[in-house]
Amino acid sequence: MAPQKAPQEASQKASSSSRRRPITVAQRLALRRYAQKHPQLNQTALVTWFEKEFDHRLSQGTVSESLSKRFSHLDTTTISTNNTTLEKTKARSPQWPQLEAALFEWHRRAEQEIPISGELIKEVATRLWKILEVYKNMEVPQFSNGWLAKFKGRYGIKQRTRHGEAGSVDESFYAEQLIAVQAIAGQYHPSNIYNCDETGLFWKSTPERGLATQQIAGTKQKKDRITLHFCCNADGSDKLPLWIIGKALNPRCFGAGAWCLRGHDCFWRYNQKAWMNTQIMSEWLQWFDRRIAHQDPQRKVLLLMDNFSAHLSAVEALSLQEPLKNTMVCWLPPNTTSLYQPLDQGIIRTFKAHYRRRWLFYMCEQFEASKNPLQTVTVLKAIQWSIQAWQALSATTITNCWYHSQLIPRGTEAIPSIEDLMAEPVQEASSLVQRLLDQRNVHDIMSIHSFLNPVDEIVTNEPVDDLIAEVAQQYNTVEEEVEEGVEDNNEPPPLVTATSAIEALQTLRLFEQQQETVELEIIQQLNLHETRLYRQRYLQQHQNQLQAPITSFFHSIE
Repeated sequence: MAPQKAPQEASQKASSSSRRRPITVAQRLALRRYAQKHPQLNQTALVTWFEKEFDHRLSQGTVSESLSKRFSHLDTTTISTNNTTLEKTKARSPQWPQLEAALFEWHRRAEQEIPISGELIKEVATRLWKILEVYKNMEVPQFSNGWLAKFKGRYGIKQRTRHGEAGSVDESFYAEQLIAVQAIAGQYHPSNIYNCDETGLFWKSTPERGLATQQIAGTKQKKDRITLHFCCNADGSDKLPLWIIGKALNPRCFGAGAWCLRGHDCFWRYNQKAWMNTQIMSEWLQWFDRRIAHQDPQRKVLLLMDNFSAHLSAVEALSLQEPLKNTMVCWLPPNTTSLYQPLDQGIIRTFKAHYRRRWLFYMCEQFEASKNPLQTVTVLKAIQWSIQAWQALSATTITNCWYHSQLIPRGTEAIPSIEDLMAEPVQEASSLVQRLLDQRNVHDIMSIHSFLNPVDEIVTNEPVDDLIAEVAQQYNTVEEEVEEGVEDNNEPPPLVTATSAIEALQTLRLFEQQQETVELEIIQQLNLHETRLYRQRYLQQHQNQLQAPITSFFHSIE
């Protein structure tokens, strides 16, 4: 009898072993997906399918547990050979499953457009937490590096060598395309090679996720946005005027007829989204081409652009209607703008550091005057600061960023890093943030990098800010409240009379004369401008007597 019992005992042990064999994450995920595709099947049928598929018999309890909400986070997992998490037998449920599901959906869609770092994932997680209804009125967690590592492990997210916004494309493919662009650029002098690109600018953004002061307790992070279009040449000798796109034709702070923009080295355009579109881009290209021709009808320039949809459609439209005469358009390799586009090699980032340094200084001054900077700042001030920030970029900084792009040849001398180029404005911005913190006007400060270059400001075919809101809406029971409106509600500044301007000029001249080192050129310019102001006041006071003897004008300034 003993020999007969042995096979039976072995069979029982094997059966027992089979029952005890744990189910892997991949198998549990496959079970969930099969059940979702065949909702008519009961648990008994699913047990039969699983045994046939994996040679592994489950209990109905395991099936029930696998299909429960406890493992709903697996539904957004990507199956790939690189995902070692799927081979594990235990997958710890995330503490915040809805957040991670939304975050992974954002990651899946955003990685095709922008490079994604760990810091960016944590920043987006914080933003999603604040707009997901399930976490309403709950304190935002501190998303640690440990949480980040577990999140990436759960969803099979690995750090890969990136080229621009692309992820896992063969490096040789990009190298060949780069050589082709370099060959074209090599036919032009650096002064005749231009690059243009856009960035968003949240001109009211603060160094934290919401100012918390007595003056503005509970204020939400401001999302007032404009789009800035930049263009410069490779040797930094030509920085073109900014084209600025807002939401309103004539914001109230501009005054009647937008007189406040007169004398500003910029162009204002508008649409509902404050976004670069085909119409504005076509207008800019025609303006750019005419500008080159006006400087020299025989001059030919190369304009490097990325394949942003508005760029592509504008060039295509003009090729059928009014081809560019002095401009040759060259497209950068697709999905490589963050690697090869000069403006993305530090020019725009340095500009933003200069801009936000001015905005932070304004915030400090307003708080010290017991005023709310978010109520006193206007889009007109943002325009003025933008122009000043653009003017602050030196030709050396611009040329070094072009060198980093590898599109133009450089000598053997060392090139400063982008961090070194940005060091001064970044350091001053950090000091001003600390000043706000010391004054207790801000708290819960974000990193200086996140403040200077918010992810939402990246211009892509699918705006990052819109993508975050869209993903969150999929996981919300109610829609997020979206603020729509004009640039600001501030009244335009009052008209300054010629008399007031003269008094201010005289004060400024006295200030210059009292300095230890007197700048005679400045004094001379002030004297000339004072004469112009006196004449302007004379004409205003004698509108009905323009034929009066010219000698009366000189008597009026004595």
